[in-house]
Amino acid sequence: MYSTSINNLIEALKKLPSVGQRSAERFVFYWLKSGKKEVNDLRDALNTLLQNTKSCEICWNFDDNSPCHICADPKRNREVVCVVASPQDLMALENTGEYHGLYHILRGTINPDDDENEISKMKIEELKDRVAKKEIKEIILALSPDLAGETTFCY
Repeated sequence: MYSTSINNLIEALKKLPSVGQRSAERFVFYWLKSGKKEVNDLRDALNTLLQNTKSCEICWNFDDNSPCHICADPKRNREVVCVVASPQDLMALENTGEYHGLYHILRGTINPDDDENEISKMKIEELKDRVAKKEIKEIILALSPDLAGETTFCY
């Protein structure tokens, strides 16, 4: 039985993807043993993230500026948009150095059992609005070839 403060942090950490009870406990006790400087550094990094990070008004990437550094780059091909599920997918494509167009981040994929509320959180309508402006000549769908990706393709 841990103290209330320790239990509260363990429960908060367990909400993160791939973090269970044991991992959360390891994190908490690592921070407690490491001292206040490391915990303060983490707190400061989280505060900076919350204060500075915005959603790009064009592609829905997370960045310190809106439009993001990709959408603001005048060298990008504005007639081609690559649709991805997450910012991590965008980074994987950017790291190849081969794609020079713009992006649109859906912020998820559709699972067959998703309700309308979950689907409405995705940036599908925003993609439709971008396409309706007729500036885009090509859309590349770069979603996973799994059931969720296929369901999103069909939506």
